[in-house]
Amino acid sequence: MRTSSAALHHTPAPAPLELPRVGVVVDARAPRATAGTLRMLSHVVTPGDLHLADSREELVRVARLALERRYETVFVAGGDASFSRFVTALLRQPRDAAARLPRLGVLPLGGGQRLAELVGASGLGSDGLLDDVLRAHAAEVPGFRRVDLLDVDGRFAPFAAVGLDAQLVHERAWIQRRLGGTPLHRLVENAGAIAPAVALHSLSTQLARATELECEVRCGVGGALLLGDDGEATGPLVPPGTVLFRGRARCVDATSLTASGPSSPAFDLRGRMRVAVDASVGVLPDLTRLLRGNAHSGSSLAFLASEVTLRFAQSVPVQVGGGTAGTRDSLHLRVVQEAVELCDFSGALH
Repeated sequence: MRTSSAALHHTPAPAPLELPRVGVVVDARAPRATAGTLRMLSHVVTPGDLHLADSREELVRVARLALERRYETVFVAGGDASFSRFVTALLRQPRDAAARLPRLGVLPLGGGQRLAELVGASGLGSDGLLDDVLRAHAAEVPGFRRVDLLDVDGRFAPFAAVGLDAQLVHERAWIQRRLGGTPLHRLVENAGAIAPAVALHSLSTQLARATELECEVRCGVGGALLLGDDGEATGPLVPPGTVLFRGRARCVDATSLTASGPSSPAFDLRGRMRVAVDASVGVLPDLTRLLRGNAHSGSSLAFLASEVTLRFAQSVPVQVGGGTAGTRDSLHLRVVQEAVELCDFSGALH
């Protein structure tokens, strides 16, 4: 019996293409983390890779799994505060020096959506939420955005604030806690719907006490670059340890996110944070006095730095990554050496 040459020279079938492994962690406390949303996500997420976290311990467990399973991408379903809580758990996990952090995606299910807007994440409508996950599964994410994180006394986030901005976050959380589980709970699901209530409650709280805080702002390692309104440095590097501001201010904001737009100049923030002190008198600080090591009192300013220490005359509200972080009389912020990569659907080039 003859054997055909075709049988002797058959070509093996090509190996199946290995697609990225994608995980999704849903913050159970997010306003729109409903049973329906979970069912919808279960249709596009591999069984075992959809995680519901309702506590810090659960977030730590999922962060450990993300590294063990070597997820290419992990989507955080929630708000800005959910992202901050998960990335804090992730960066605290022990890992080999060669182990790479997964890329991170944002699925907007919470109140604060600063990150979702930054990367053009799809919303719940028209299955957009599923589209982003499917594109990550198919290795079709159009781009990735490098984002530095701030270490704010042990919590990691791309932005933080003290004073009036943080007070608004505290007020929103106060209202959400009281509306949750009541017939008015749908107001909690819509951050815009409760904005007037937040503003009203916050206004009454602020009128009952001083709206300004007595603070001192000092730059750390790496010094600081003072910025003008156009985002350009106004002079040479201010030495480390200089007190940049001492006086009364409404709030102090820090961010590692690049701002853009006609009213927000584009800053090169790689490895640095932009800190803005909103004080009563809107004039730039006297650079000559700063370089001599003297603090400038009673004026607004903005600067770039890699490390900053804030001190206050009394405890003030703090928000980290859009979530409440209690009250403090001092705060230390520094830019973390290891940045994260966000899935970017905005169409911008990075």
